Order: sequence, then C-alpha cells, then structure tokens
Amino acid sequence: MANTSNADNEIQIAGMGHVYVGDVDAAAPDLWSYTFGDGTTLESQGWTWIGDTSSENLIEFETDGGDTSTKDTWDRKNARSTRATKTTNVTISSVSMNDDTINIAFPGSTYVDSTDGYDLVLSGSIDKAILIVMEEGMLVSGILLRKVNLSGDMPTLDKENFTEIKIKGVILTPPSGQASVHYLKPRTVTGTSTAVPTITKMEPTTGKIGASVTLTGTNFDGTRKVSFGGVRAVFTKKSSTVITCTVPRVSLGEHEVAVTNGKGRGASVTKFTATA
Repeated sequence: MANTSNADNEIQIAGMGHVYVGDVDAAAPDLWSYTFGDGTTLESQGWTWIGDTSSENLIEFETDGGDTSTKDTWDRKNARSTRATKTTNVTISSVSMNDDTINIAFPGSTYVDSTDGYDLVLSGSIDKAILIVMEEGMLVSGILLRKVNLSGDMPTLDKENFTEIKIKGVILTPPSGQASVHYLKPRTVTGTSTAVPTITKMEPTTGKIGASVTLTGTNFDGTRKVSFGGVRAVFTKKSSTVITCTVPRVSLGEHEVAVTNGKGRGASVTKFTATA
C-alpha cells in the first residue's frame, strides 16, 4: 500500500514567488527560516531580491536541442544513438525598475545623477546565480540556478498592466562543476536555529504507526527533521518548545526519537515503543 503520510508536504502550488540574484556558485540558502521582505533572511546569505516580477507572465523555462538520432551499420538498423546538446533558457518578467533590475538587465549602464536616470547599455550580459523561491502558506521551496548568463530586453508597455522588462538567461555549468540546477524540496518554515534541540518530554511513549506524538523540549526553531529510529516523520512545529509528529513506518519495538535543526541533532533519553 502506498505511504501517503508526507504527501501533503511534497506537493505545492506556486502561489507567490520571488527572484533573487547572487554570485555564481552561491551556496543553496536556508529556507527553513525564510521570511519574505524582512531584509535579512536571504540577504544575510548573500542574496539580493530583484524586485517585483509579473504575476501575468511567470518565470518560463525553455529547452532547445536534446534530440536523439540513430545510426545504422551496414548490417543492423539503429545500432547506436546520439543525443544533441541541450540548452535551457530562462525568462524573468520584472515589473520593477529599481537599480538592481537595471544593473542585471542592462549591465554596464551608467547612472546619470543630473536626470536621476540611466544611460542604458543594451548589448551587455552578466553571469549570476539565480534563486527562485516559491511560497504557499507556510510551505516554501526553491530552484537554484548556479550560473546564468543574463541580458534584458527593452521594456514592454501596456495600458492595463505593469511595464515589464524581460530578463533572459542561458543556464550554464558553474565553475565548481556542480549541477547547473539545484532543487530545494517544499518544506514548512520553522524559524531560525539558535542552538542544538533537546527533548525533555514525549507523550505518549507508545503507539501504533500513524499515531500522534507530542514532543516538548527546547530550541525547536529551525527544525528540519524529526525521526523515529532514523525514519523521517511528518511533524508540525507548534512553538520553539513543542512539536507534534506522526509515528512513521518503523518496525515494532523501541526507537530513539530525534529532532534536527540547523545547529545539530538532539535525541530523546526515553525511547518510543511502536506497537501493533
């Protein structure tokens, strides 16, 4: 039978989205503590919000190439296949005309103080890392593009919608040799970790698979994982001292319960006993 215990946390609607830029090969950020607009969550990790993007024209990915062709020998059909090089492009529709957007879309442009405007360079491009963050309620996920060559088009004008600047990019292989794209799975925001968690109380201490368990302790902010005998459990952080979780599919018998946050892992002294 399929295990659907964590299914709701593995699907997400991109209700809101935000685009950030950083240095090429920038590290994947900590989204467990993500709060949009606080000016510190991602900014302290080296990311810059480019400003508002269009809700009418969401970010688009387009792939060129990758077609497969086959070669025959004199004796056999389709003896070997080859695949053409694949190129993936991204288009971001920015509706913000702030300095960061101008410098990304039109790198090399010059600010003119006397007119409070820019002399735009239309032929420039710049290499950056792009982080796309998607939110739905308390769920947050992300797509990290480690190296993208970016260049913008002239603004598109519309009498009924925001003026848009199309920032187009080609996803490239970063200098580190890591994968070009890193996907951050949906997770529930749990705050900023300040210290290793501790578990001081567990109720109940016995139960069946699927039973609800309440953990009381300290330093639950930034919780990333709750596990029973090493098996990940679905959890909800109620506060910095209380977590509720569901017993996962573990074998019958005693299991150590542990909470992990960004500072480390804390295990319970009392074992949980899974019953039939």
